[in-house]
Amino acid sequence: NIEMVEDEPPKKRKKSRKNKTEAEDSGIKLLRTSTNVISKIVEEDLSRTNPRKRLIDDSKVEDNKLKCKEAAVDPEWILSKEETKFWSNRTKGTVFEYKKMPDGRLVEK
Repeated sequence: NIEMVEDEPPKKRKKSRKNKTEAEDSGIKLLRTSTNVISKIVEEDLSRTNPRKRLIDDSKVEDNKLKCKEAAVDPEWILSKEETKFWSNRTKGTVFEYKKMPDGRLVEK
């Protein structure tokens, strides 16, 4: 014989609400643990206007080209190596080796 047994689910307790006014109860909490409730959302005008693009002044472009021409170096002058003729190859200095004596003096080897 099989006997049918019905298990009763545990009874859930209803959470008791404290006496809150409707204004305190309605709104949005930023965090679950927050005590303050946001009731109004202030809408701000966030539309942004794109700044106008400035037109390039042709006179400035010409001035810049002239400045570049004045500052530019003639390639022939670079290839002549005129400014590098007084450069010399550096030689390494002589290396001195010293030996430390027991009394603390340094003596050349």
